[in-house]
Amino acid sequence: MKLNDTVAQVTQRIAKRSQATRAAYLARLDEAQKRPPGAQRLGCANVAHAFAALPGNDKLRVVAEKAPNIGIVTAYNDMLSAHAPLQHYPDLIKLEARKLGATVQVAGGVPAMCDGVTQGTPGMELSLFSRDVIAMATAVALSHDVFSGALMLGVCDKIVPGLLIGALHFGHLPTVFVPAGPMTSGLSNNAKAKVREQAAQMFEVTKASFDYYHGLFGIRYPFGKYDQVFVPKFNAGAMENPGCVTFRDTYLFRGAYTREQLTARSNTIAHEMAHMWFGDLVTMRWWDDLWLNESFAEWASSVCQAEATEWPDAWTTFHSHEKTWAYQQDQQSDTHPVYADMRDLHDIAVNFDGITYAKG
Repeated sequence: MKLNDTVAQVTQRIAKRSQATRAAYLARLDEAQKRPPGAQRLGCANVAHAFAALPGNDKLRVVAEKAPNIGIVTAYNDMLSAHAPLQHYPDLIKLEARKLGATVQVAGGVPAMCDGVTQGTPGMELSLFSRDVIAMATAVALSHDVFSGALMLGVCDKIVPGLLIGALHFGHLPTVFVPAGPMTSGLSNNAKAKVREQAAQMFEVTKASFDYYHGLFGIRYPFGKYDQVFVPKFNAGAMENPGCVTFRDTYLFRGAYTREQLTARSNTIAHEMAHMWFGDLVTMRWWDDLWLNESFAEWASSVCQAEATEWPDAWTTFHSHEKTWAYQQDQQSDTHPVYADMRDLHDIAVNFDGITYAKG
């Protein structure tokens, strides 16, 4: 296949412009390659420090038997799911190397950053500098200068270029970039995209609800920060702790989801936020008035959805779901007045129902 003419011209210009510096670089690598191995070249004190952490048999191999000594530079941390397989690679590599008469040392680690975690936060711009930091950290690790070759453990678009730049400073060393292998954890790209879509939708509803309630109630949100936490196997749909709403994690949809499910989740977000004012900032004297707390939040969430979000038909949903719930509850033998006499914890528990939430 013929190289594109423009690419060929640019390549030739780069080769010509870098001829002097490239020649100097290659000469330096040639000199480095001619040197004796580190254990034979360095002083006794340097060698003692370099291999102090090695097991006794490995010390014998690298110093007396002049066995190859491989340096590992690892980008592993628990923040990057793609790196999960790399966690145990150094120990596995050491075992295999010993079988072949070689030794292995972890030369150093590099600060790999997952910008998926920091996405949308003030710290995300640090990822723009991470490649340079990784390159410097790689060079620092290999500057121990006692290695016959190097293995680079790291994947992702910012990490591998940084490892490569650092490794090229020690271009005389045979270097292999080790693939991470199959990921046993994490999400597929499609699943990640769906999670981001859900997050964007939830943030949009949260912001719209804040703005609407500030105008409706005439009082600014009183608790400083506001967190929304999704809890596995949570024993309620959601709970309005001051400044921190906890949701059952089923509100994070794992598969395909319907518009009705989005409506219900948005209603719950607005419902729990309304409690920040009516339920947390202002609280009824006793559980007899639980209906006032919950029914008011149902009203507030419906009017908020209808007037401030993408769900203008929220009142239709209220009539078809909440109102029907109240009618059905009211036909049961255990129906009760909206204002109920709460004598003990059992009375309180059984009154979290369609009468308290929807009829009120």
